[in-house]
Parts: sequence; structure tokens; C-alpha cells
Amino acid sequence: MIFLIAVVPTQGLEDWQRPLAKIALDQTAFSLAWNSVYFALLGAMRLDAPGAIASELWSSGFSLMKAGWRLWPLAHIVTYAVMPPEHRHVASCNSTLLPLFSLLQRVQSE
Repeated sequence: MIFLIAVVPTQGLEDWQRPLAKIALDQTAFSLAWNSVYFALLGAMRLDAPGAIASELWSSGFSLMKAGWRLWPLAHIVTYAVMPPEHRHVASCNSTLLPLFSLLQRVQSE
């Protein structure tokens, strides 16, 4: 999200619209990119053919994105509204990344 602060043009948007635009970009384009990397590395470790990896990503990419739409808004609310700033990084990693990787593994195995 910090990377998006400098990259995403938000001129002309209201203050409350800027984070929504960045989160929308993060949860669509970047979600597909990171899921592609995840499936490529997982398939490479299993020595799958590139075509098999691509078809696996194609068949589950949108369902992963939808699952991310359900997970990440709650994670952002908990991280930035509830957690004290000095504990955000550790709490954010533990409370969101572990469920995310569990979700990725579940969707990948279906």
C-alpha cells in the first residue's frame, strides 16, 4: 500500500476516495500479479509444465481475487483502526498473512 502512495495518481479525488482507489487497484491488478507469482512458484516446485500452471491460475484466479475482497477490507480495518502503530507490522503479518496463505492453499487444492 505504501508503494501505491507514490505511484497512483489521485489528483482530482476527494480525500476519502484516494485510499479506496488505491485499495481497489491493490486488490485487483496487484492481486492477480501476486497470485500469478504464487502459482508459478508453486508449480515450479512441483515441476509442473508451464501450460498446467497457466491453466491452474486461469481457473482459480478470479475466485482468489473474490476471496481477497472478503479478507483484506477487514484486515485493513483491524490493522489501522484497532492496532496501536508500534504493533501494526507484526500484528498485521500474523493476523492476515497466515489466513491468506491458508486460503491460497485451500483454493489451490480444489
